[in-house]
Amino acid sequence: MALIELAKVIAEDPAASRRWAAEPLPLTDRLMAVLTSRFAALPEPARAALLLAAVADGPDLSAAAGHGAGPDARALAPAEQLGLIAVDRTGLRFSHPLVRSAIYHSAPFARRAAAHRQLAGALHDQPDRRAWHLAAAALHPDEQVALLLEATAAQAQHRGGAAAAAAAMERAAELSPDPGDQARRLVAAASAAVPTGQADWVQDLTSRALAVTADPELRLTARHDAGWALAYSGRRSAALPALISVAEEASRDQPALAWDALADAAKVVYHSGAPASCQAVSRVLGLLENQGPRSAGHGPRADVGPHRLWIQACIDPFPAMARAPMSARTGCGYRRASTRSAAEASSSGTCARSAALPWKSPLCGESVPPHGSWTNPTWRSPCCRMPCSGSGPPARRAPAARA
Repeated sequence: MALIELAKVIAEDPAASRRWAAEPLPLTDRLMAVLTSRFAALPEPARAALLLAAVADGPDLSAAAGHGAGPDARALAPAEQLGLIAVDRTGLRFSHPLVRSAIYHSAPFARRAAAHRQLAGALHDQPDRRAWHLAAAALHPDEQVALLLEATAAQAQHRGGAAAAAAAMERAAELSPDPGDQARRLVAAASAAVPTGQADWVQDLTSRALAVTADPELRLTARHDAGWALAYSGRRSAALPALISVAEEASRDQPALAWDALADAAKVVYHSGAPASCQAVSRVLGLLENQGPRSAGHGPRADVGPHRLWIQACIDPFPAMARAPMSARTGCGYRRASTRSAAEASSSGTCARSAALPWKSPLCGESVPPHGSWTNPTWRSPCCRMPCSGSGPPARRAPAARA
């Protein structure tokens, strides 16, 4: 029954899973009723101690106990006798995660908030956890808590925790009193969420950001992330014009963003192989190259070398084909070798598959797979045992910091 009820929670609110790090798993009314019946008769001190334990996770509870803010062991005895928790020398454990969820969500918000603030007061040496507890206790916008969460997001980004950084920045945006700060933090959350691969999350964040800001730089960055989300979720026909328009509009004042957007557009083109799409990217590539290096403008100066190489590899991965007649080309430049070439390779002892893929990637020098295989991590060069390396796009630049 629990699995069926939890599936209903996710179906009703797909974003709920991203909030589980900040609070216990939400439950349906039916599941809540079944579980709360087990502790409804507990005395008030036991219920208060259980709520504090439910608000905390294991490490937070240990830290709170070390500062004298943890639950009273004697108050927990009735809950332990009912089998709701187990207490030993390693600490307190709930008999099941759903028991913790039921205890947490059955309490009114005011009591949950008080428990979160109690724990936050005991976690001054753990600023990230303290920030999340203060955020869970906040009912209205609070810039001080938003600043703490923004610092938490920066720390998570530094250690490579993209999902944690995006979640912290999203909550910081929700607690921002100023619409400008809210928009900036939503855009930063969307950019941080891109490496997680959760296109629906990125799309949601960018939509919310675009709805609250008219700042041209923020809007371009949000549109770039939205274009990536379209491409990643398979909507390439919508992604390509979105990304190209960002590259064109950002070319003058935000060249770094323009090159990032065009690199993403080139990846879309490589998967589609449509000549018209290749021509569109080539046109914008010429526009960016004609702009030249710029020291002026609001965006960071672009190091275009890796981006230019990636874009050219995507729209024309086989430069030698430029000298071949058009009848020998397919899509953006790929052609298979003739049967005669494969037969000759076989008779000479050369791998026939290698002969059928004679062109080399300008990125890594390995034989290149046909269109649509760049992102397949299991594809291997025909004559080697290692995956083809270097076939990913240049690293995205983080959005420029704004005062």
